[in-house]
Amino acid sequence: AMSIFLVVMSAAMSVFTYVFFMQQRQLALQTSLDNIRTTLEIMGRAIRQAKPDTLNEYLVAAGDTCYNGKSCLSFEHSKSDKNLSATIDTTVYKYMIYRLHTEANASWIEEISATTNNVAVPITSNDIIINKLSFTIYGQNPEDTLQPTVTISLELSHKSNLYQSQHVQTTVSLRDFQK
Repeated sequence: AMSIFLVVMSAAMSVFTYVFFMQQRQLALQTSLDNIRTTLEIMGRAIRQAKPDTLNEYLVAAGDTCYNGKSCLSFEHSKSDKNLSATIDTTVYKYMIYRLHTEANASWIEEISATTNNVAVPITSNDIIINKLSFTIYGQNPEDTLQPTVTISLELSHKSNLYQSQHVQTTVSLRDFQK
């Protein structure tokens, strides 16, 4: 009787532990996706108001890629004052910049603009690791008569490694059509 009791209790504890772990995993995933949704809304709101002819996948003033070849997006905001600018390493840009910042055990998306006082500000949570970030620009050429769009693709994971990395992609249309 005692052995049957121990088998039943062990099975019940195993089920309880598994359900608890799965709940933690789902909460971490939900929190991560909520944070990325907010990040993409911030970026999308700014990108929708970009001047189409200023969209670039590199730092416009310097002409080189962001952070040693990692992806970034720079653009001039259509409502920006010509005096607004972003400064990186003493170089002044009249553009908003979104880029991937990577350190030893962390990576995040950051924004640089006049509204952030020319300082690189993280716009993702500390709990999330951005493994990949890429921007693809369509309809940038005025002769192609396509609506300008920017596709943002990223891969994210949680610092706790509770779930596998997730791929997220969205496309943002610019409000200002090519002239």
